[in-house]
This record gives sequence, structure tokens and C-alpha cells, in this order.
Amino acid sequence: MMQISTFHTAKTMSSREVAELTGKEHKNVLRDVKNLIDQEAISQLNFELAEYTDAQGKPRPEYLLDFDATMTLVTGYNAVLRAKVIRRWRELEEGTAKPFALYQVPTQFYSQNRLLAEEFEGARKLAELCGLEGNQALLKADKVIRKQYNTSPLALLEIELKTPDNEALIIPSEMGRLLNPPISAKQLNKALAAMGLQEWREYKPKKFEWRLTDKGKNYGTYLDVGRKHSDGTPVLQIKWRESVAGLVEEHLNN
Repeated sequence: MMQISTFHTAKTMSSREVAELTGKEHKNVLRDVKNLIDQEAISQLNFELAEYTDAQGKPRPEYLLDFDATMTLVTGYNAVLRAKVIRRWRELEEGTAKPFALYQVPTQFYSQNRLLAEEFEGARKLAELCGLEGNQALLKADKVIRKQYNTSPLALLEIELKTPDNEALIIPSEMGRLLNPPISAKQLNKALAAMGLQEWREYKPKKFEWRLTDKGKNYGTYLDVGRKHSDGTPVLQIKWRESVAGLVEEHLNN
């Protein structure tokens, strides 16, 4: 799951941002930071070791550096690269630029899906103009793209986010494990159908899958899992609000 770090503010800079500004590979920036830490050139008070999820859904390390640690790091770089980093710090301090967005569209995704990435970024900015922030803006942008292109950028990147009210979205097998006693995904799907939240619907001749009912749309959403049916249509998976587990448990007990 992609994490939005609360430590990252306008007074810190991610090692990923340093790599972006200087054109270096992130693994090399990580190596440089580690060398400075080992040499005690950077104090433990000046950095934090964090983690982010890459485009393949794998956890990767990064450093969040304060001003002193960042300046110590770029001292070993050439004058042009130092100037870029210093200029960025000045913009952040003066408030003329936003902190580096840890949720920005990854370069790999952008190059392979340029139009989709531009549409997604435009929708995110529009959501921010309407007062939404962070995950709320991302989820709203993802919803816009799903409506227009029938695909989910967040699902393609295997990014898990929460709903606007900070509630996790989970698949039936995960929800089944939350219940006491746990039940299988098959049993859970039957319970959700009995509750009127989903139905086994024929969306094409002799082609069936679970679909949300009008009532169920208040509790779940569709995500494109990046696969296609034999007829070429995308495979959509229902993800449910985590709180639905309590409703299911109550239904089963009754």
C-alpha cells in the first residue's frame, strides 16, 4: 500500500526528490546517504528512514532529510546539481512551490500511459481545487478515470488507498478473515447477496459475475484488476468498506 508520510513536510526532502532533481538513480542517492550516516556526517536527528511502494507494489526504502542533511548530501555533487537542490529548498521555504508529492504518478506509468496519466493528474488537480486533499483527491480522480476509460490507474499500479472518510477498502477474502469466526470468500459473497448488497448478474450472454446493487454502491466500489475476460472486457473486482464486516457479522448472527 502506498503510504503518505506525515513526517514529510516543506522542511524535509525525500531522497527520491533529490534523485529526481539531480537526475541520479535513487539507489545511488540511497547509497550516498548511507555512507554519510556511517561516517556520522549526518546525525540521526536529521533524517528518517521511511518506506514507499513502487509501481510494482513492492515496498522500497527512502530517506526523509532535513535541510542540514540535504546540504551535506549534495556537497559531494557538482555545482549544477547543488544549485538545483538549493533552488528547490528556496521555493519550499518561500512557499512558492508545494512539497514533493509522494503520490505523484510514477515515471514508468506516465511514459507507458501518457494520456491516462495526464487525465488522472488533471482530475486530481481539479479535485484539489474543489477542496479535496491527499487520498481524497486521488480516489476522486481514480473514479473519474474509471468512468471515462473503464480502468483504474490505482489498480494498475497496485496502490491501495482508503475512502474519503479514511476507511480501508478490502476484498471478500480479506473481510472473511476479519469475522469471528472467519468465513471463506464464497460464504461471504453469499452473505453479501442475502443482505441485498450484490447480485450474481449476467452481464453478457452466459457471462456472470458479482455486481453491486444500488444499495451496495453505498458500501463498495469496482476496481479494475488489470486482467480481461476471454471476450476482451476488463475484469472488475468489488472492494468493500472495512466497516461492512460488522454488518455481515450482525447479519450472520441474526
